[in-house]
Amino acid sequence: MVAMRLTQGLALAHVIHIYKECFFESAVSKLKLLKIAMETEAKKPTVTQEEEFTGADDAAAVAREPFALQEYWSARAEKQEGAQGGASRRFVGYSGAKKGVEIRLHGRWMELSTQTVGDEDSNIQKSMFLSLTASRKLSERINSKLFSSSFHPGSMFRLGWDIFGGFLLLCDAVLSPINLAWELDVGSHNVLAVLWTLSFWTSFIFWSADILVNFNTAVYHHGRLETSKAVIASHYFRGWFLIDVGLVTLDWVIGVRSPTNTGELSSLRSLRVIRALRLLRLLKAGRLRDILQELVASTGRQSILFYCGIFNTAVLISLVCHLLACFWFGIGRASHVRGEESWLQIMELLEQDGVDQITQYLHSLRYVIGAPSPPMVAPTNTVEILSDIAIYGSGLMVLGTAVSKISNTLAELRAMNEEHDRQRREIRMYLTSQSAPFELVSRIMKFVDYRLDKMAIQSFDQTLISKTLQTELYVNQRSPYLVQLPIFALCQAVFTDVFADICAVMQKRVFEKKETVFAHGSWATVMEITASGSYSFIQPGQVPLIINTTECFQEACLYTEGLTHASTLLCKTFAETLSLAGEDLVLCLRSSPSSCRMFIEYAREFVQYLQKSRQPLNHETQVRAAELATLRNEYYQELYPDPRKMFDNMDTAAAYQDPEQGSDLSGEDLETFQSEVELAAMVQRAGSHRTSRMDANNWLRQQQDSMHLQILEDKLASRPRAKEVETFGLEIFIEELMGSPVDCIDDEFQARLRKCLPELDPKLGPHKVFEQDAERDRAESSCLSVLALLANRYETFTAPQGANSKLLERQWRDLQGIIRWIAPTTEQVHGVLVLLAIRALGKSKTVLRQVPKNARRPERAILYLISSEQHVVPSVRFLSERANSFVQQALEVHEKFNLAQMLQGENVPGSVLILQDVIQDLDEDGEDVFHFYILFLLGFMCGLAGGSGSRFLDSKNAEGVISGIRMLQQLLNGTPRGIYWGFLSARAQALGLPKETAEDLVLVRMACLARVTDDSGYIQLRSSWDALGFRERSILTEHFLADGISDRAFIFEFLPACVNHAQTNPIIGLTLMLEVLVDLLSNLALALPDLAVNPAEKMITVDLSDMSEFVAVVQNRFVFQTCMARSRFNKVGHRLRVEMTGGNWARTSDVDSDMTTLAYGIKDVFMRQQALESLVRQHLHMTALDNYKDYVRREKY
Repeated sequence: MVAMRLTQGLALAHVIHIYKECFFESAVSKLKLLKIAMETEAKKPTVTQEEEFTGADDAAAVAREPFALQEYWSARAEKQEGAQGGASRRFVGYSGAKKGVEIRLHGRWMELSTQTVGDEDSNIQKSMFLSLTASRKLSERINSKLFSSSFHPGSMFRLGWDIFGGFLLLCDAVLSPINLAWELDVGSHNVLAVLWTLSFWTSFIFWSADILVNFNTAVYHHGRLETSKAVIASHYFRGWFLIDVGLVTLDWVIGVRSPTNTGELSSLRSLRVIRALRLLRLLKAGRLRDILQELVASTGRQSILFYCGIFNTAVLISLVCHLLACFWFGIGRASHVRGEESWLQIMELLEQDGVDQITQYLHSLRYVIGAPSPPMVAPTNTVEILSDIAIYGSGLMVLGTAVSKISNTLAELRAMNEEHDRQRREIRMYLTSQSAPFELVSRIMKFVDYRLDKMAIQSFDQTLISKTLQTELYVNQRSPYLVQLPIFALCQAVFTDVFADICAVMQKRVFEKKETVFAHGSWATVMEITASGSYSFIQPGQVPLIINTTECFQEACLYTEGLTHASTLLCKTFAETLSLAGEDLVLCLRSSPSSCRMFIEYAREFVQYLQKSRQPLNHETQVRAAELATLRNEYYQELYPDPRKMFDNMDTAAAYQDPEQGSDLSGEDLETFQSEVELAAMVQRAGSHRTSRMDANNWLRQQQDSMHLQILEDKLASRPRAKEVETFGLEIFIEELMGSPVDCIDDEFQARLRKCLPELDPKLGPHKVFEQDAERDRAESSCLSVLALLANRYETFTAPQGANSKLLERQWRDLQGIIRWIAPTTEQVHGVLVLLAIRALGKSKTVLRQVPKNARRPERAILYLISSEQHVVPSVRFLSERANSFVQQALEVHEKFNLAQMLQGENVPGSVLILQDVIQDLDEDGEDVFHFYILFLLGFMCGLAGGSGSRFLDSKNAEGVISGIRMLQQLLNGTPRGIYWGFLSARAQALGLPKETAEDLVLVRMACLARVTDDSGYIQLRSSWDALGFRERSILTEHFLADGISDRAFIFEFLPACVNHAQTNPIIGLTLMLEVLVDLLSNLALALPDLAVNPAEKMITVDLSDMSEFVAVVQNRFVFQTCMARSRFNKVGHRLRVEMTGGNWARTSDVDSDMTTLAYGIKDVFMRQQALESLVRQHLHMTALDNYKDYVRREKY
């Protein structure tokens, strides 16, 4: 009873504790919100309409450092180094994170990316790859000519050639003994002579050509296929070369020495010897036998092997009997010629007896098969007696051996059938013991018969086949199915060894009729490829699809995790599939860093497409993602460059030309071009009908056979160019707009803009060519937004915006004020529109690959296009010299300063100082360039979300952009700190955030990083900050207030992404993210000397892209808390890169143990206590400050 009451009491206390805790948390949140609202309302100035922004003078009043920041720097300068105690590191749970389901790259791929070689090794590997590509392309050109390439010894041509050679050997084996025995002459008119003549000349031509074919057939040397002509020739010289040449020479001698030239007895004897030597070619019959056996083995049917063995033995018996029969007739004929009595005379089989050759042959064959007793041989003919004995002994031995071989083969066949019967009997006995129903027994036995027929396992000595040959066997069996997937077809073309390993790790699965391969809603753990059988593919809400061909399902599970099937695959017949797991694929790639990079790039593109696609994650979406990801892969584009995307083949000006205008080609030249294109199309269609299963299924070959690649690859060099034009009319268009603003900007206006800026053409523009449709939409939105601002068309500007977030009229007046301050000229507007239209081309990987190495940055790439590839961006040709200078200088400025980073608090005042120095270095043109740059920035920000107007610059986003540009207006007469912190103060004012202390300013900057837009977001941010200890807050305060001018500052690229992922990851939360950031800062300070960073460098850029992806996928708080201990820093150019390494990526899915859960609970309690202490301490500090202010006020009055 006491124990029960004690238990009840503890439970009640626990409930009361939870209630109090929830009430306390709710009360604290409400108090914080009330405090923030009261402080904000008390400090908000009263703003009248007259005090709204009218020009640069008002902006100057706010472009200054906040008083709290000045106090912080003064206190920091006066503070001496001392030991200030602080709370130890906290571990905080989830605080206000949003939970969502997203498709993300699996951690195994991120782990794999950390194990690839460094940049230096990467360049070496890439150089080797490019060298391999160049040599491959050169060999392909050489191989296109007859006999210039090496035939594969297992190719269909070589197999057909050897089979025809075997047929000729069989003809020689039959006709040559007859020719020797009956002394047939070339040119005779009887049947056997005609057959002999036809066989002789066919054989002569074939074996002469066979010498050339042997010199062009690859050979295996020590298990490796050698295609070198020197190795092939050396191998042939050591083998059959002398015999082949000698026999062809004998054939030539026989053909030249006609019957009219063989009158002398010595000549007849020598010709008979020469003819007898032709039988040496029968030595190649052994090679033909091996080829036939290998061909039969490739069918996969064991019974055919046995039947083929019996057939070979029967053929061998027949040939031996035939040779002995001809030999026996030749002995009798020779005896008659010498004047001796022969068995032919005794049996009256001579020609003068009226017996034809066929009858003579049949009697001779009958004598060999069963010799009469007593033998029909003259007692005095010793040669025939000895020959008779030899023939009888040879026939007995051959026949006995043949019969024994046939008996053994039949015994093996019977044993195999008995083994199958035994296995069937055991299955039946097992089913009997299980009392299985008849219908189930019938299904099981049919499946057993299928397995025994298709997948019978034969035991053999594993050492007889090397691992390489076993892998090659898997490649031969499975590659026809795997190469249907684009990335694996590319892997086969570039990394054959890796492709072979992938084929080897695939698993074959067998299914019975009506069995489910995978079901809708089940976990997708492996990729399935249908190898044989018929299937029913069922998708919800659609008619079932019958599949009888090879298809791949759920490739996405190789690169993502937590994926489920969106359909069902059901077997309609007995079926086989090949499955591949993601971990097995990664295991195959580890040995090849280059293949790792290829697959990682592909996986990123594949997953990114699935993330951005608005289509359901079904089979068709994955197929499309696989094709696009492969086409965009660097290795594919290096190996098979798309000629449409080559600078030399592009003609953007064609978008300006009307279809009726025609081109520079006309008359016969145009007809010739059209006929060549039609011819290329015919060649493509003819090449698309391939007979080889591997060729037909290979995605790369299908892609190369497609129309747009085949025709363009061969004919695009002679593509008709558009006629040269004097102007696109953009400057006239701008003058009309600025001279008399239009009433509205409609579709006709938009079409005219595309005409004046062909780079924006949705069909022929460079954005379309480089597959940048989204960037083209943004560029067009930027241009339309600038024109709407210039024309003061509010409705046009806000057309794509929602009603609840539409730009305020006050904000529109602010934007118009900025336009009036810029006071752009027609020349500047022309340059800005051209720059906005072409700026995004620098992001294209295809563009970056074609520009020089020193220009492989977005801004540098555009500068290269402007200077060297103006046919790609033809609008640049019509810029004035001054406008062209504005464009190039603005690109150089934009490379060094990023407004978007400033708007989200990512950079520091030192970045503003760099911008200030760049503008001031331009001397007298500096102010004009700066105004041009501000107009460009405004247009750039307007088009971030696309739309026929500005979808991005709505009422929520406009305040930040306007504040940032207002501050930048003071660049030439303000201080970098004042401009930077003036912007953050303006953002605090707009959001109603406190800014009285240094910590308040840190939270304002963090609010920009976290994209806070309301009070609830700030309360969550403040709660996470209060949960930190004193030490953590001090380190973060020093970091976020560092200016990069007098103090060293770290600029963390992708830090906003890290913060966003931490908030959306329910395991992490913002507080833990900040704690890890403290660890990162501490480790960076220690690692700088080892990274050879200049001590005088005040701004250090750190790339956190790898960390941002890790934050999104990690599922263990302890792993994330300690991730810095397993990370490393690399210096890439002027940047530092934080790499999470395989030690982190391998643990992203670790499960919390009981001990870690207990530790988390204790830490959470300790964190709550510290948060309460921090809140009380702040309350006491504010109370003391208020009391002090009251005391000073009383003393003053």
